[in-house]
Amino acid sequence: MTALVGRAGGSARPLDRAAEFVATYGAAAYIVCLPLEFTSVWLNQQLSRFVLVLVALAFAYLVVWRQRTITVPRSPSVWCRPPSWCPSAMAIAVGTACTIVPHLFRRVRRVQWDGWRSPAGYLRDRPRGDL
Repeated sequence: MTALVGRAGGSARPLDRAAEFVATYGAAAYIVCLPLEFTSVWLNQQLSRFVLVLVALAFAYLVVWRQRTITVPRSPSVWCRPPSWCPSAMAIAVGTACTIVPHLFRRVRRVQWDGWRSPAGYLRDRPRGDL
């Protein structure tokens, strides 16, 4: 963990220390929370997603207040990796499109309306295999 020094040379604010702690140890907390899938029953989301959002907010806070910087790797070996990811990303995109697009264009079966019956009467008098 980096030593936090305040803007005027004094100690850092409590919010800065908390954000630094969450940004430093949040990734480990996220991994620890991954097996806790049953928390989605109580929280409507997995606990690990809340931890991930908290870590992202802490990191964004530190970047905005210039206590952390975003660095882009410059070595050539790092730039050789994204082309190897493209085939798998394309496969995921094509697979997703093949499952979603047919559902967008499927025809919805409409109920035939006679015009003289009420909807309640139609549903009551209809044959069982009709709707």
